[in-house]
Amino acid sequence: MNKYILTSLLLIICVLNLNAQNNERMNKTVSIENRYMNLNSFKKTFERKLTKNDSLNFRIVKNDTLVLLTKIDENKFKTFNFEYKDETFLNLYKKIAFNKKSKSKNDKYYLKYWKKPLNIYFSESISKKRRRNFENFIKTTLKGIDSLQINIVKNINESNYIIYLKGDFQYCKNIENLNHDYYISWENNKINKGYIKIDDELYFNDNLFNYSLNKLFIQSLGHFSLTDELNCNNYFSICQNANKEFSKLDYEILKYHYSYGICKGIDEEAFDNLHQKAKEHKNKFPNIPYKISHTED
Repeated sequence: MNKYILTSLLLIICVLNLNAQNNERMNKTVSIENRYMNLNSFKKTFERKLTKNDSLNFRIVKNDTLVLLTKIDENKFKTFNFEYKDETFLNLYKKIAFNKKSKSKNDKYYLKYWKKPLNIYFSESISKKRRRNFENFIKTTLKGIDSLQINIVKNINESNYIIYLKGDFQYCKNIENLNHDYYISWENNKINKGYIKIDDELYFNDNLFNYSLNKLFIQSLGHFSLTDELNCNNYFSICQNANKEFSKLDYEILKYHYSYGICKGIDEEAFDNLHQKAKEHKNKFPNIPYKISHTED
């Protein structure tokens, strides 16, 4: 479970600061003050040790132990308005973001995302022109995405993402026997390392090379699956087309994935429950924002 907290006893990972209308006729509102966090998530988030007083305030809900947060604990979180999307968009997003091909049939799949900035290092064998093309792609297409920060670094020791060619030193053993692919690793569903290996014999000219690099890079930003429900020109389309353009819909999918207005690192069931609760809240209290919180760490 990722680092999100629970308000009252709504066991849906990260529903926060939810206000309930006490008397609609008098237009009064009452804020729910008791905010809880799953015990395992609490231990991963906070350095402080739990006290006897904490244990006296534990709540048990569906076999989960919830810790009552103090005001000091709550200061570690920033709160944002929930971002609503229609069902058509959400169904498409889930097919892309919940990469079910990467898990066994009985396992849950959790949303993957970069929390820390990406510091990208290019191997020296990649030409300056191709590096510039990639940098321009990042600057022109990925700007304005809430929590996604990307830097190009010249020192490999400062990097957490390496882009290299098939004939280079093999920086990543996990794709050592592959000619062309990406590899990412994560902890608690937060991606912390990335690699792209490009076959420049197969993608021999600048256009093909950068199309392939861009596509692999976009996939690596969330371990995204590709779909056959999109036009072939979209980056998230499964079909191969060297003339792909990063479309407005591609951008909206990626922007939504990194929005502060959604919960990150959760499974599909929790995702659906959260949206259902948000819709119910909106129908009941249309003038009161539904909010969630994220840790700053």
